[in-house]
Amino acid sequence: MTAKPGRDVVLQIQVGAAMQTLGGMQVTTLGLRNALNEVNRTRWREVLAGRGGQALRIAVRGVFEDSASEATLRAAAFAKAAVLFQLVFGNGDAVSGAVVVAAYEATGAVEGLETYSISLESSGPVVLTPAM
Repeated sequence: MTAKPGRDVVLQIQVGAAMQTLGGMQVTTLGLRNALNEVNRTRWREVLAGRGGQALRIAVRGVFEDSASEATLRAAAFAKAAVLFQLVFGNGDAVSGAVVVAAYEATGAVEGLETYSISLESSGPVVLTPAM
Protein backbone atom coordinates (compact mmCIF):
# COMPACT_ATOMS: atom_id res chain seq x y z
CA MET A 1 0.00 0.00 0.00
CA THR A 2 1.37 3.38 -1.00
CA ALA A 3 1.29 6.28 1.45
CA LYS A 4 -1.06 9.08 0.42
CA PRO A 5 -0.76 12.73 1.45
CA GLY A 6 -3.42 14.01 3.84
CA ARG A 7 -3.84 17.15 1.76
CA ASP A 8 -5.71 15.05 -0.79
CA VAL A 9 -8.61 14.43 1.63
CA VAL A 10 -11.63 16.59 0.75
CA LEU A 11 -14.71 17.22 2.90
CA GLN A 12 -17.92 18.24 1.17
CA ILE A 13 -21.21 19.29 2.77
CA GLN A 14 -24.49 19.53 0.89
CA VAL A 15 -25.81 23.03 0.31
CA GLY A 16 -29.12 22.96 -1.55
CA ALA A 17 -28.78 20.37 -4.31
CA ALA A 18 -24.98 20.66 -4.63
CA MET A 19 -22.01 19.49 -2.57
CA GLN A 20 -19.81 22.37 -1.35
CA THR A 21 -16.14 21.63 -0.66
CA LEU A 22 -14.90 22.84 2.70
CA GLY A 23 -11.47 24.19 1.81
CA GLY A 24 -8.33 24.69 3.84
CA MET A 25 -8.38 21.48 5.88
CA GLN A 26 -5.12 20.93 7.75
CA VAL A 27 -5.96 17.91 9.91
CA THR A 28 -8.67 15.31 9.32
CA THR A 29 -9.44 12.39 11.61
CA LEU A 30 -12.05 9.73 10.86
CA GLY A 31 -13.13 7.24 13.52
CA LEU A 32 -15.60 4.38 13.19
CA ARG A 33 -16.95 2.78 16.35
CA ASN A 34 -18.71 -0.59 16.25
CA ALA A 35 -20.86 -1.72 19.18
CA LEU A 36 -20.62 -5.46 19.72
CA ASN A 37 -23.47 -7.73 20.85
CA GLU A 38 -22.38 -10.66 22.98
CA VAL A 39 -24.24 -13.94 22.58
CA ASN A 40 -22.87 -15.74 25.61
CA ARG A 41 -20.83 -15.21 28.73
CA THR A 42 -18.76 -18.35 28.86
CA ARG A 43 -15.01 -18.38 29.23
CA TRP A 44 -14.55 -16.93 25.75
CA ARG A 45 -16.61 -14.05 24.51
CA GLU A 46 -18.58 -14.56 21.31
CA VAL A 47 -20.23 -11.76 19.37
CA LEU A 48 -22.89 -11.71 16.71
CA ALA A 49 -21.21 -10.72 13.45
CA GLY A 50 -22.86 -7.81 11.67
CA ARG A 51 -24.97 -6.83 14.70
CA GLY A 52 -24.79 -3.79 16.97
CA GLY A 53 -24.78 -0.11 16.24
CA GLN A 54 -22.15 1.91 14.44
CA ALA A 55 -21.08 5.51 14.87
CA LEU A 56 -18.78 7.63 12.74
CA ARG A 57 -16.90 10.68 13.99
CA ILE A 58 -14.98 13.10 11.80
CA ALA A 59 -12.76 15.78 13.31
CA VAL A 60 -11.45 18.53 11.04
CA ARG A 61 -9.18 21.48 11.71
CA GLY A 62 -8.17 24.09 9.17
CA VAL A 63 -8.27 27.63 7.81
CA PHE A 64 -11.34 29.24 6.27
CA GLU A 65 -10.62 29.90 2.61
CA ASP A 66 -13.81 31.81 1.92
CA SER A 67 -16.88 33.17 3.65
CA ALA A 68 -19.21 30.65 1.95
CA SER A 69 -17.63 27.62 3.65
CA GLU A 70 -17.57 29.47 6.96
CA ALA A 71 -21.27 30.38 6.64
CA THR A 72 -22.19 26.80 5.74
CA LEU A 73 -20.44 25.37 8.79
CA ARG A 74 -21.76 27.98 11.17
CA ALA A 75 -25.35 27.57 9.94
CA ALA A 76 -25.17 23.77 10.27
CA ALA A 77 -23.75 24.06 13.80
CA PHE A 78 -26.42 26.48 15.00
CA ALA A 79 -29.26 24.54 13.35
CA LYS A 80 -28.28 21.24 15.03
CA ALA A 81 -29.77 19.59 11.95
CA ALA A 82 -28.37 16.60 10.06
CA VAL A 83 -26.60 17.56 6.84
CA LEU A 84 -25.32 15.31 4.08
CA PHE A 85 -21.55 15.02 3.80
CA GLN A 86 -18.95 13.28 1.70
CA LEU A 87 -15.33 12.70 2.69
CA VAL A 88 -13.20 11.84 -0.35
CA PHE A 89 -9.74 10.35 0.12
CA GLY A 90 -6.75 10.78 -2.17
CA ASN A 91 -7.21 7.32 -3.70
CA GLY A 92 -10.84 8.09 -4.67
CA ASP A 93 -12.54 6.17 -1.83
CA ALA A 94 -15.46 8.12 -0.35
CA VAL A 95 -17.45 7.97 2.89
CA SER A 96 -20.86 9.65 2.84
CA GLY A 97 -24.04 10.00 4.84
CA ALA A 98 -25.75 12.36 7.27
CA VAL A 99 -23.90 14.09 10.10
CA VAL A 100 -24.62 16.60 12.83
CA VAL A 101 -22.07 19.25 13.79
CA ALA A 102 -21.35 18.15 17.37
CA ALA A 103 -18.74 20.83 18.01
CA TYR A 104 -17.76 24.01 16.17
CA GLU A 105 -14.99 26.39 17.12
CA ALA A 106 -13.59 29.37 15.22
CA THR A 107 -10.47 31.20 16.34
CA GLY A 108 -9.11 34.45 14.99
CA ALA A 109 -5.72 35.98 15.75
CA VAL A 110 -5.19 39.73 15.40
CA GLU A 111 -2.71 39.37 12.55
CA GLY A 112 -3.27 35.74 11.64
CA LEU A 113 -5.81 33.71 9.71
CA GLU A 114 -9.12 32.62 11.16
CA THR A 115 -9.02 28.90 11.91
CA TYR A 116 -11.78 26.43 12.64
CA SER A 117 -12.19 23.12 14.39
CA ILE A 118 -15.28 20.93 13.94
CA SER A 119 -16.47 17.55 15.08
CA LEU A 120 -19.09 15.76 12.98
CA GLU A 121 -21.09 12.79 14.32
CA SER A 122 -23.04 10.41 12.10
CA SER A 123 -26.81 10.55 12.14
CA GLY A 124 -27.99 7.44 10.31
CA PRO A 125 -26.26 5.06 7.92
CA VAL A 126 -22.86 5.92 6.47
CA VAL A 127 -21.67 4.36 3.19
CA LEU A 128 -18.13 3.55 2.10
CA THR A 129 -17.76 3.74 -1.69
CA PRO A 130 -14.42 2.33 -2.92
CA ALA A 131 -12.72 4.05 -5.84
CA MET A 132 -13.37 2.55 -9.27
